[in-house]
Amino acid sequence: MSTETESREPDAALHFPEDQNYACVKCGRSCEMFDEVELDPQTQERWAEQFPGKQTLRRTNPDEAGKPIAIESPWDPGKSTLRKKDEARAGNACCLLNEDRLCEAHCRLGEEAKPVVCRTFPYKFVDTPDGVYVGLSFACTAVLRDEGPPVGESESDTREIHALSERYRTRLHSDETGEEILLSPSVSIPFKSYCMIETDLAELLDAAPDVGTGLIAQSTYLGMLSRFLLESKSLPGAPGAQMQERILEVFRARMRGEAAEDGSGRWQRIFAIALKPKSAPLLRRVFLGYVLALRRQYDRRLGALATALATSRNYAAYAIGRGEIELPESGERLAYRDIAKIKFEPNQDDARELLARYFRHCLHRKDLALGDDVRFAHNIMLTHYGLIGWYARAFALSGGRSEAGLDDFHEAIRTVEAYFGLHYSTFGKLFTANPRLKAIMIGLFSRPIFAFAMTRGEERK
Repeated sequence: MSTETESREPDAALHFPEDQNYACVKCGRSCEMFDEVELDPQTQERWAEQFPGKQTLRRTNPDEAGKPIAIESPWDPGKSTLRKKDEARAGNACCLLNEDRLCEAHCRLGEEAKPVVCRTFPYKFVDTPDGVYVGLSFACTAVLRDEGPPVGESESDTREIHALSERYRTRLHSDETGEEILLSPSVSIPFKSYCMIETDLAELLDAAPDVGTGLIAQSTYLGMLSRFLLESKSLPGAPGAQMQERILEVFRARMRGEAAEDGSGRWQRIFAIALKPKSAPLLRRVFLGYVLALRRQYDRRLGALATALATSRNYAAYAIGRGEIELPESGERLAYRDIAKIKFEPNQDDARELLARYFRHCLHRKDLALGDDVRFAHNIMLTHYGLIGWYARAFALSGGRSEAGLDDFHEAIRTVEAYFGLHYSTFGKLFTANPRLKAIMIGLFSRPIFAFAMTRGEERK
């Protein structure tokens, strides 16, 4: 699933994705998508030295000259974030994005003048017991479109960015400390075991006839494994690490099965479930509508009661097939009933390849291991698949098209990554501020048909 390059420091191997290219195309899109861009203390100090007494830059845009660059984060008091432009319909565009769609700080003062989070984007580094996994954000145009050389070819540059990213680096639990990753709230596993599970999930995705079925197969696998390990805890004598590892080996062998001479036959037990013709359009509508309502509340920053009322209204609207989807950058609102009429075919070659590359990369960059537990994080991944389908149709409708094309899929993945990803966006802060909202999501996740609801039911219209 990844290629490993040994570091000059023997304890810091880099793991690059095998199927991902990257080279910045200077499009400026990423500078107008994110809710908050943190202005780190080091950059603030540099600016204070260069601009005594004020945090302003003389910009070519007269409407921006003299206005503050930094404001206090409304979600993280005490932290500074870059101000968004004040012009109407500017969306989330950073105030430093100039008329040429370039960073004004970079143009005038050099790359080192930019905030660290901007200098390290789109990279996402995860430090693990067996090295550093190099991930990338699909909110980036070049990453989305697979532009440039393979990521692994720029090892020296990557190491410099990794060193710079200390403030934003993610560290997984180390086996040396005895801490483990939660597979489910009641089952923990060491990182070594998690890597074995991740290998199986990647195989399931590759072996499936389409990405949606691959995600259902992954969900089935994780559910069965969680129950298997949980039941093993009730065996006489608490199973130790070696016994748990043996139990995992037995489970994997049974689920994999024996391959036929032509290579077929793997994972038959899993796919026997994943390929069942199930769907749950009502659950799909109300759950994705609920998630969209949550996202809208982020910008409005309502209290807990007002947020609950707003999301309940949206939930009810989608239950009867109504509701709206808002395109975050433009603010355009589209009726669900109109969006549902747009043809959506995720299994056409180009779309399938793009979706598979995205979800493989989610595994590589350890999205599942970074959630509260692996099963919760995978349900978020299923949610992302459902949202990608809705947004692809919405972008097609907005562009006057009757069928979602590859460009619509690109924009849908970019939107979901930037606005709903728990590790790239500020969406997760809603759960911190309102734990009950998360409890509602977990309740819906527990539905046996949830995976089918997120991946089926609206593929063809």
